Amino acid sequence: MSSIADEIVKQSWNIGGDNFVCVSCKNYTGGYSCSKGVFVAFVGANMSGCIYYEKGVSCPHCGRNI
Repeated sequence: MSSIADEIVKQSWNIGGDNFVCVSCKNYTGGYSCSKGVFVAFVGANMSGCIYYEKGVSCPHCGRNI
């Protein structure tokens, strides 16, 4: 298991909007939270390799991905 410091370094590589897939994932709950318990070091982190990524569709009422 990786330490938090290791994860921060891993997620800092090649940061940007294209790699921060959390905003389009239905498991993302906002900020640094994920319903699957994945540690998101910071908004904009490189999460392109996340195994729990599931593309969601934005709800027109609340804006969350469902």
